[in-house]
Amino acid sequence: MISYAGENTEAGRKCAAFLCFLDAWRERARTMPIHTLLEQLITQTGYDDYVTALPAGGQRRANLQALIVRAQDFEKTAFTGLFNFIRYIDQMRERKVDYGEANVLDENADVVRIMTIHKSKGLEFPVCFVCGTAGRLAFKGKDSQGSVIIDSDLGFGIDYIDTVYRSELVTLRGLAVRDKIERDSLGEELRVLYVALTRAKEKLIITGYVRRHSAREKQLQKAAAGIAPGAGRASAGSRHPRRQQLSRPDPAGLHGDDAGAAAGFSGRKAGYHRS
Repeated sequence: MISYAGENTEAGRKCAAFLCFLDAWRERARTMPIHTLLEQLITQTGYDDYVTALPAGGQRRANLQALIVRAQDFEKTAFTGLFNFIRYIDQMRERKVDYGEANVLDENADVVRIMTIHKSKGLEFPVCFVCGTAGRLAFKGKDSQGSVIIDSDLGFGIDYIDTVYRSELVTLRGLAVRDKIERDSLGEELRVLYVALTRAKEKLIITGYVRRHSAREKQLQKAAAGIAPGAGRASAGSRHPRRQQLSRPDPAGLHGDDAGAAAGFSGRKAGYHRS
């Protein structure tokens, strides 16, 4: 190309212009920040206009902006220079690290969004689905389990190890710390659930499943039958629902499984007092 640049022809003039262009950008690359270099290079060459005219041009242009943002993040590390940035991109490609495409949708786009509850903070949607409500709560995890647990307020909760009988016993302090951790975690779960339930503007749909549906349905029917007609209704001059004292069922007035359950309860209670 250098040999062609010295010729007084159209191809030679194009080669000479390209070499001058390349030398100028090499000088800029020595002192100019990477993201500024990319911005000026894309603008002066018209590459952003070229990719915008292609199919899915908006997405392609947003990907160019994402590359510039990636260059800004790279400049915050200990590595500098265009050469190190190119090596960084090559290593990401070799390791098959995919950052995904840039987001070109705004909050008012007519699309279906799938996101976590934390990502939905501050957003509202006409129709919102809250899924996965049948899963186990997060506090049923490792935070409150184990022989040694710790809380920021109560400190350590350690189980007692009996070296003679080679057994492990839960201490009263361990139970207190475990209860404190579970209560705090349950409070956080309720706050997250509140965020999920307040994202819908017009309609909220909660999805879940129930195991052993027939047994649970019978439990709900029994619970509904045991509630008095006026229970749970607030009086005209009261802000709180009426509280009623529930009496223990009389085994003589029950039949079948209910009678057996009541009799078993009385027997366990009597056995407890005898012991």
